[in-house]
Amino acid sequence: MTAKRYGLVGASFNWDNIRVLLFDLDDTLWDCQQTLARATEKFAEKYPQFANMNQIEEIEKVKKAFPEQSHDFTFLRKQYLREFALSCQGTEDVSAGDAQIDKRVNEQFEYWHRWRNTPAWFGEIVDALRKVKALERQSKKTGRFVIGAVTDGNSMPSEIPELVEILDFTVRAQEVGFSKPHPRIFEVALQKAREAFVGKTAKAQSGDPTLEEEELAPSQVLMVGDNIVKDVGGGLQAGFRTCWVAAPLGVPLEATFDSEEVCDFVYPTTQEFLEKEVLRIYAA
Repeated sequence: MTAKRYGLVGASFNWDNIRVLLFDLDDTLWDCQQTLARATEKFAEKYPQFANMNQIEEIEKVKKAFPEQSHDFTFLRKQYLREFALSCQGTEDVSAGDAQIDKRVNEQFEYWHRWRNTPAWFGEIVDALRKVKALERQSKKTGRFVIGAVTDGNSMPSEIPELVEILDFTVRAQEVGFSKPHPRIFEVALQKAREAFVGKTAKAQSGDPTLEEEELAPSQVLMVGDNIVKDVGGGLQAGFRTCWVAAPLGVPLEATFDSEEVCDFVYPTTQEFLEKEVLRIYAA
């Protein structure tokens, strides 16, 4: 049996139990390939010595040389930039010590990272997230959700203006030391969600005296992501409820698994999931 439609997969879903909306970022909120391509293009414009290099291939070489750092894309990119700088030592235009090389690498990375943190958003996803956040502030249900992100990528949500106003917490693989679907990254996400939830419910005027003392359970987290193995599978292992974003790039749903045994929701985009599932809660 496979999924034949988008929406709720099973017969019912208890939204009253959900306290955390946890989102993947790359290819869930924005087009990762387009974002990286633009960052690479802008980087090559500023640093033309990299224009004819396949940066992805070069970074893959670094990853093979440092498998223990494969989860840390900031390390991988900086190492690639450092190796390039060292390879240029002795040429007429390059002669620098380690301190100068480190300074150059950091400057180059920061410029690239600025564009990495300028996402190619999917549709009106930012507006949909803002609506959820605004309704959280205005509704009697304030304190219902905390909103977080868990990502393998090296974007920095705290430097993305659109996300600063939306996210209550963020978990990044390079800080945890593991990529999804490793259990550790979801354990950290749950802990951060608990901390954010306690802080939020302490301020909430919900009238529910149990909220401040409630310990957030894994089943009260809803993980939303495009990767069926990393996001849905990892979330499921952690005990989270899950939504598979099956066609963020416009690719039709290909049901290659028994979705009724895997996830709670299947939607083509995160925006549609928010509009058809989350926002309707506040209209009730």
